[in-house]
Amino acid sequence: ARPAEAQTEPRLVAAVQLAQNGLPDSARAIVQRLQSATEPTDSLYPQILYAAGLVAATEHDRGIHLCRVVVEYSTSAWADDALFLLGMVAYASGNPGSALARFARVVSDYPTSPLIAQAAFWGARAAGDLQNAAEACRLADLGLAANATDVELKNQLEYQRQRCSALATMTRDSS
Repeated sequence: ARPAEAQTEPRLVAAVQLAQNGLPDSARAIVQRLQSATEPTDSLYPQILYAAGLVAATEHDRGIHLCRVVVEYSTSAWADDALFLLGMVAYASGNPGSALARFARVVSDYPTSPLIAQAAFWGARAAGDLQNAAEACRLADLGLAANATDVELKNQLEYQRQRCSALATMTRDSS
């Protein structure tokens, strides 16, 4: 639900909701029409690309739209969201290395993002999967420092902190 809530343009909110309700072709048509009618210099354009990524027909198309937001509109309000979603796609695709890089970039490149704690959690998880205890602990600590209100996320970050500590101990013991 978070990506739909993140949209501010009513036509894009409607498009994302259509996709979520099982009408992705209609959603893509709305986004495509809006993209065709909007100049790339318009402040709405990064949000359109982000929405296009959300309703994309394939993971390849999703990646193209979201990467465009991150690269071409890196200072927009949508860049951290796009980078976070790229990390989620990479993690879900079984690529923890790519996921870790993207989540770590959210944390480092967007220090005021409301996604810091979530990105830190997923980054710590990916780093743990890669047996990278130092990075997992660093991200878990950053996520705990950034999270002030979400109790469930705090619990998940604390679990990742315990996991990375155990991983660090195992690594030291086997050396």
